[in-house]
Amino acid sequence: MLETGDILGGRYEVDSLLGRGGMSSVFSGWDRTLGREIAIKVLAAELVEDRVFVERFDREARAAASLSHRNVVAVFDSGVDEGARFIVMERVSGKTLAARLREGPMSIEQAVQIAAGVAEALGAAHARGIVHRDVKPGNVMLGENGHVKVLDFGIARALAATSLTRASTVIGTAGYLSPEQAEGGPVDARSDLYGLGCLLYEMLTGRPPFVADSAAALVHQHLTRPPDPPSRWRPEVSPALDEAVLRCLAKDPGERYARAQDLSGALSGVLEGRSATASAASAMGRRQRERRWIAAAAAGALLGALLLILALDSGRTAHSGETAARASALAPNHAAATDPKRTAANAPPHRARSETTASASAPALVGRTAEPAAALSGLILADRQQGLLDETAASMISRRATELLSAVSSSDPAEATRQLSGFNRRVDALAARGEIAMPAAAALKAAAAAVAGPAIASAPPSAAGDSGPQAQAPAGRGKGRGDHHDGAGAEKD
Repeated sequence: MLETGDILGGRYEVDSLLGRGGMSSVFSGWDRTLGREIAIKVLAAELVEDRVFVERFDREARAAASLSHRNVVAVFDSGVDEGARFIVMERVSGKTLAARLREGPMSIEQAVQIAAGVAEALGAAHARGIVHRDVKPGNVMLGENGHVKVLDFGIARALAATSLTRASTVIGTAGYLSPEQAEGGPVDARSDLYGLGCLLYEMLTGRPPFVADSAAALVHQHLTRPPDPPSRWRPEVSPALDEAVLRCLAKDPGERYARAQDLSGALSGVLEGRSATASAASAMGRRQRERRWIAAAAAGALLGALLLILALDSGRTAHSGETAARASALAPNHAAATDPKRTAANAPPHRARSETTASASAPALVGRTAEPAAALSGLILADRQQGLLDETAASMISRRATELLSAVSSSDPAEATRQLSGFNRRVDALAARGEIAMPAAAALKAAAAAVAGPAIASAPPSAAGDSGPQAQAPAGRGKGRGDHHDGAGAEKD
């Protein structure tokens, strides 16, 4: 194991460990001869002991070193020192695309720009007969200025000749593996474009095109299952961009782009809007989506108002079986329920003051909450109609929304905060399982926060006081921050 201060090849000083994977470790370093920062990749011992790999690697390292392109991490040197085989590379300040994707969704423009940079790098390599074979987020560096750099050219090709591979290890990460790689067939530039299509899909939607519980199941999907268009998970993706991604993900290499430059040109057309056909198709798609959203919002407004009225009404009904009878005379019953004098007259003496205050504030709470409630219901309905939620997930979230609305109607800030936390946890769990896209999840949580905000921030002092000290702490957390709840209350779904 290398340590800080070790010298490789008589000139490369090892500094701190930057990262470690199954096949190598990467260190920061210093080139004493040229006086510059470098990165040093040290290969795993089992690779160094494979003679076929070493011979192939030396050839591929020289080929990678011949690549000179602004989107390719430069390879300066390679060698072996006391059994440690290493590669000396350009040091890029920034983060991998894998690290960036863990931070959440990115803009469509940024995703397309990164993909175009990767396509440029692949095109330069393919022109010299070099196929990457392992295009994935971990092999893409994003500089501090947003510049894209691709690394590890040549290593996957060298690995393909080793006894490790011949023992049935497939080179390439399962989530980004082309069908021909999975079958052990011939690999060419179009295989790299498949991996880039997977990468672009994940940047656009927050999830890879295929999700499975095992590598074997994932490979089976790459071989047999047609991918959903990215616009299913992110409706604002244009038809032209959908087409570019799906063409990269074609099962038959002959149906993909023939060259990386062709893909790069298509992505440039998406960014610059130079294609009249793509622009017309995109406008039509937007109009269709707008019509769906308008219809969903109208239905959602009615649904949200109904949910809120029923939640308020049922909170004042002694037995749930009376709800249907009360609904037929909703107006007079609602007026009676919100009349402070009648409420106080019928309440026990020790509850009269607090119930009068809560009832007097209810009309104001309804006015401030009805519109956010309708928006939340509209979002759930629209996500279900557009396939962003399946029926089971929509049912779970709708149930959570109903419980949240009931808590808001009770004027209990602690209960409203607890229900908002439960709603957010349910949405996060669905997003983690890939059952809802990240952008849709963020929109639902924001809408729920808007519904709970009035109850949490503006509940009458008596309502908060009656709940005891434990209920007062959540009320002071501010509007829409139920996802920071301490976790009280187990999931019911």
